[in-house]
Amino acid sequence: MEGEIKLERVMVAHRGAVARRLLAWYRAQGVETVIAFSEPDAEASWLDEADYDTYLNGRTVLETYLNPERVVSAAMDAGCDAVHPGNGFLAENTELYVRANNANLAVLGADPTVVAHAVDRTIQRGRVEAMGVPVIPATGILPADGDGMAEASTVPLPLWIRARGGLKLGHVERLEELSAALVVARATAMERLGHAELFLEHDVGDAELLSTTVVVDRRQRAVSLGTSLAHATGPGGVTWLEELGPSLDNVQLSDAAAALLKSMRWVGPATVRWVRPGGQTTFWQSATMRLTTAYDLTEAVQGVDLVAAHHDALVGRPLNWPDDRVTPTRTGFQARLLHGDAQGRQVEGVLERLQLPAAATVGVDEGSVLGPETEPLLAKITVVEDSRASAVASLRAALDQVAAEGVPTNLAGLREAAAKL
Repeated sequence: MEGEIKLERVMVAHRGAVARRLLAWYRAQGVETVIAFSEPDAEASWLDEADYDTYLNGRTVLETYLNPERVVSAAMDAGCDAVHPGNGFLAENTELYVRANNANLAVLGADPTVVAHAVDRTIQRGRVEAMGVPVIPATGILPADGDGMAEASTVPLPLWIRARGGLKLGHVERLEELSAALVVARATAMERLGHAELFLEHDVGDAELLSTTVVVDRRQRAVSLGTSLAHATGPGGVTWLEELGPSLDNVQLSDAAAALLKSMRWVGPATVRWVRPGGQTTFWQSATMRLTTAYDLTEAVQGVDLVAAHHDALVGRPLNWPDDRVTPTRTGFQARLLHGDAQGRQVEGVLERLQLPAAATVGVDEGSVLGPETEPLLAKITVVEDSRASAVASLRAALDQVAAEGVPTNLAGLREAAAKL
């Protein structure tokens, strides 16, 4: 196709299972690969799966994988045509696209002409409200030096303090708690995300968490690939156990998600998230403009290749799927084995034993030295069956085969959640 991006060498600025998948995919396309790594990941096994590697000169995630300046400089030094930011927050960092554009470097994350307004939750919210879709009461982005009291008075208590991209960074039951909680949330956001742009959102309490996956090409053809349900979440709202199948199919959510993304002229995959308190009204929550963690659950259930679709959309190739809404016919579950204690803290230790079933995708190898700055996703266990009952049985059997020793994990929580299905 005329104007299509031609690649000879791509740098992957990610780690773990996602890095392995991207490296394998680009290698299969005949594109040379470079893997970026931080100091804690210097001995990681996925480095051996790239043609070359490049050091990001730092220890923390913030100063390496989430640092646009270092990522772009490393890609240029390695002679790359493009950088793939993986499925982390770097993919939504507008500074990455500005720096890459100035260096004549492609980014295989999003369309740089729309990413700035597409990742802005305020703009997203306005478009959703204009569509007549219910939204959770929330503020705009808080002033950087304010106490948030005036903004909080417009939203019912209790409140979540969220980062611009939606990450939960604090909870407030009473207004007098807000000022101190914002100080902590801003510091955490700077440490983890590199910015302190926060907003407040009403906590709707116990609610179903739903996610609709959509892929859009440059011709603005949008294909919805189904809506998944989170059955268990951990600290910070990280999903532990997710389901995708025909029982969750929702035409209204699929159509609304596609309409939202097309209204923003989005290109590539995205996930529109919804919450349903008490199983009643479904509220829009956010649109995540990147390849999310559950991408391979969608692939397994729907029989598609989202890595290929992501790449093709960004380089200008049209989606070749026949339908604009693909209804799941099988049921899949994905359990995510994570390193962390009850509060989600990644303590220092060695992953002395990691036993996994055939249904698992390895993120971190047995024997790895782990800590606060290493990859928390140890493995993903994905099962797909013709019926939901069979999928539940397969998931439980697969989790029974898992063993992880040496560091705290969420394995007990995963088994408990699976037992309740």
